[in-house]
Amino acid sequence: MSMFTIHIERGNALRRLLLPIANLSNTAQINCSIPCLSFVVSPRNNFIVVLRIFPAFFTSYQFNPNYAGNYTSFHAKLYLRLLHTNISNMFTDELSVTIYLNRFESTIPVRFYEPRSGYLQFSALLLARARRIPMYPVDMGVFFAIRSDEFLKILTDLRVLSGEYFVIYVSTTKALFKSLRREIAYNTRDDENMMVMGGVPTGGARQFFLICPSPLHFFYYTASISKMVWFFIAAENHTRHFLSCCVNIHASYLVCF
Repeated sequence: MSMFTIHIERGNALRRLLLPIANLSNTAQINCSIPCLSFVVSPRNNFIVVLRIFPAFFTSYQFNPNYAGNYTSFHAKLYLRLLHTNISNMFTDELSVTIYLNRFESTIPVRFYEPRSGYLQFSALLLARARRIPMYPVDMGVFFAIRSDEFLKILTDLRVLSGEYFVIYVSTTKALFKSLRREIAYNTRDDENMMVMGGVPTGGARQFFLICPSPLHFFYYTASISKMVWFFIAAENHTRHFLSCCVNIHASYLVCF
């Protein structure tokens, strides 16, 4: 038995969620609590990605207080790319995956099972002490969102090079995407079916969001599996900016710049 037992009938769905962050980093901080399971990677300074997966995504998401002591959460550092590779190398997409998380163990056992053939395999992922990756509070009262297909066109048209930023200026009447080479403007009233906003200053003032879409393949992938791309700022006077892509209602990627 374990503190958390997380099971999904089709491991391929989990593989697809892990793919973009496994391409960013070999390791990840894994956090598990009753509300959600999350993987945090920080491949470089000023670039943090959090993948949150909610219990409804899984076939079964169980917390066993008898094996938790006085704790209700699990935190560790694991080899994310190895976990993704193990799932990817299985011989069928019908494979189920079960993950066992226990605060008092040095490994994470992972069970792979294919019911039709009876195929069964266990893997053990070594853990290291989790390095705290600071996340900043999000101001949910100020936001801007644009349809994902339009955001993908903007990424291409802005011609942002690796490591460069682009800025989004938003007012109640206009949204301006500006890079070093190009700028793209929208009338927010004419394109209201394409974008939504909240908490944006009135009276001609503008809210800005600063984004570094590097590596591009990460942002193309996460936007392509989402309906909208959301932008936020940090709360409590922090100067960070956020981009978020939601995968249905079961998972989301949050990027902190």
